[in-house]
Amino acid sequence: MYGVKRQILTIHDLRPLTVAQDEVHGQRASQSPLANLFYKLTFPHNIRKATWLLSVSHATKRHLTNLFPSVEHKTIVVHSGVEQRYFSPPEATISQMIIKKLELPERYLLYVGNAEPSKNVPAMIGAFARCVRQYPERFASMQFLLAIGKDRHASECIRIAREWGIEDKVRILAAFTDEEKHVLYSRATLLFFVTHGEGFGFPVVEAQASGLPVLASNDASVPEITGETAFLVDPSDEQQITRNLAEMVFEDSLRNQMAVAGRKNVERFSWDETARKVLDIYQFLM
Repeated sequence: MYGVKRQILTIHDLRPLTVAQDEVHGQRASQSPLANLFYKLTFPHNIRKATWLLSVSHATKRHLTNLFPSVEHKTIVVHSGVEQRYFSPPEATISQMIIKKLELPERYLLYVGNAEPSKNVPAMIGAFARCVRQYPERFASMQFLLAIGKDRHASECIRIAREWGIEDKVRILAAFTDEEKHVLYSRATLLFFVTHGEGFGFPVVEAQASGLPVLASNDASVPEITGETAFLVDPSDEQQITRNLAEMVFEDSLRNQMAVAGRKNVERFSWDETARKVLDIYQFLM
């Protein structure tokens, strides 16, 4: 960015500037001290130097302007999109091959993302474990799949599951393709995504486009992105998360209602529309 006279910078979220929040529930920070220092030095400089800023949600813009009030006048919100392929079911033959390859269970909760502390995965594992204990019959065949890739926090997730005594019901998918992710969405019981500080929340819109009901956080951008088409809970209230998870699993009609409403909701997020708006902004402002 140095030496450039006019710049437009896109802000997806402010996590690099809020590392203290990464130590939620006493977990270690998501980045090394050197990386933290790099972000804390470069991000403020680049944000202030940019001619215009594009934010992927109003929530991210609010967060940004709370930290840097002087940039509010030059920050424009342009929502991200969702890939059109999620609106169609996976091809049947490919789907069956992937089900066999990944050994997908009949019933599972799905989390997609990473396992950094802000993602609140330990709280979700804890809520799932409480449901397994309180409702053994209803959760007997249910598994919790964490599609987190080769995440450095994966071993911590396994340790927490082992402490709860449910290591046989929590699986980590360390490698998966985009097509496999598509099948994961299409087969899950619900997306379990009770995180902190989402800038936009791609798994939420991908799941809704796939017709998958969503239990997510009432924090940051998620209420803006979902409206009333997802079941939203306080990510800091583990008892509430447990109650609402049980309710979502028990109530088939509630899940069906959320699935229909969610798919309708995400029709408003299009990468073509995002690209058109960004191009218009570049042509007008630059």
